Amino acid sequence: MKSGNQPPVRLDQWLIADPEDDQGLPQDILLEWVSKLGEEPELAERFEEAFQIMSATLATMNMCDDYKVYISALNRIAHIKPLAEIFVNLPGFLCDAEPQDLEKVMALGPFFRISPLQAEVSKQYFSNGREKAPVTIRDATDGLRMASKSLQEQLAQIMTALCKTSDQSRGRVLEFFAKVINANRKRAALHVDHATVSSDGFMVNISAVLTRLCEPFMDSAYSKIDRIDVDYFRRNPRLDITEETKLNADDHSSTEFYSKSVEGKNNFITEVFFLTAAGLYYGLGSTESEHDGLARDIPEMERHLARIQEDRQRYIGVCSSRTYHSNGACSDQLTVMKVSRFGDFGPKHCEDQRPNRRCHCPQIRPRGGSMGSHRPSLRVAVHEVPDGLAAQTR
Repeated sequence: MKSGNQPPVRLDQWLIADPEDDQGLPQDILLEWVSKLGEEPELAERFEEAFQIMSATLATMNMCDDYKVYISALNRIAHIKPLAEIFVNLPGFLCDAEPQDLEKVMALGPFFRISPLQAEVSKQYFSNGREKAPVTIRDATDGLRMASKSLQEQLAQIMTALCKTSDQSRGRVLEFFAKVINANRKRAALHVDHATVSSDGFMVNISAVLTRLCEPFMDSAYSKIDRIDVDYFRRNPRLDITEETKLNADDHSSTEFYSKSVEGKNNFITEVFFLTAAGLYYGLGSTESEHDGLARDIPEMERHLARIQEDRQRYIGVCSSRTYHSNGACSDQLTVMKVSRFGDFGPKHCEDQRPNRRCHCPQIRPRGGSMGSHRPSLRVAVHEVPDGLAAQTR
C-alpha cells in the first residue's frame, strides 16, 4: 500500500479516515476488497490486524481526544457483514482478563470505555470548578451529556448491526455483554474496591446500549412482553446468579430448583431482557449509589476541612522568647493559648540542662493536671540550637 515515494499507509489509518477524504478508503474500493476475501485469505488477516490496532489505539484515549473517527469506522465495519464476522471472531473479542482490564483488552472494550466519567475529562472540564461561573459549568455539562448520548446511540447501532450479521455473531455479542456483567458482580457490594472492577463510564455505556436494544420489544402497549421467558435461568443462562441472594429461598432450595433444567433455547428477546436487568443493576445502579455516597460525604469533608483551617492557629504554640544557657540548653517562654479538647497552653520553661543540639519542649498542660516530667505531652515543639553556641558547649 504505497503511493510513489510516500511511506506505506496502514489499513487501519485508511479505515478511520473519512471515505470522502483523499486519505480515506472509498466505499466502492472497500466493497471490492471484501468481495475478494474468499480468494485472498491474506486480505482477511490484514483486516484482522487493522481492527486490533484500532481497538488498542482507542484504549489509550478519552472523550477529550479524537475518538469519533474510531466509532464511525466501527459503525462502517459493522454494516458490512463479512467484515463484521471478522471483527466478532477476533481473538480479543471474548478474551479472559481481570474485571478492571476488560475495557482495555477486549476488542469492544475501548469503544464502550469512552465516557464523561473518565478522570481526564473531569480534570479538563471541571478543574477549579468553584472558581468558574455557573453558566460555564452548565455549558460543559450539557456538551458532555450530548456527546455521551450520541456515543451511546452509535454504539447501539453498531451492536444491532453485529447482531443482525448472523446467529453466530449474535451469540458472541450476547456473550460479550454476559462476560462483562458476570465479571463485575462485586460492583453491587456495599464497599467496593474500584481498582478491582470495571470503571463507571464503561458500565454505564453497557447499561445504556442494552436498554436501547430492548426498545423494539418494550413498546408502550407491551405487545411482546409474553416473549420474555421466565424460565431463563433454568435453560442454560449466560448470567451467573449462583452467588446472588435470593429473596424467597435459601441456598439449598435455590440450588435444587435451578438444577432442574428446562428443555429448549432462550430467544433473543429473553436474553436481552435479562442482560439489561443485570446491566442496570451492576452498571447504572451501582454508579448512582456511588454518586449518592459522594454527595453525602463531600459536604461533610468540606465542613471538617473548614473547621481544621479555622482552628489551625490555635493548635500551634508560638515561642515568644528564647534564652540559651551556657551549656547549650534553652528556656522558652511559651505563649498562653486556649485549646479546646486538649488543654491550656501555659507559660512553661524547659528545665532540661542536657547539652543537646535539639531541645524538645512540651507545650500542652492538661486541664487540672501538672506538666510532670520532661516528657512531651500531645504536641512537641522542636527548637534548633545555633551551630556557634553548640560549638562553644563542646
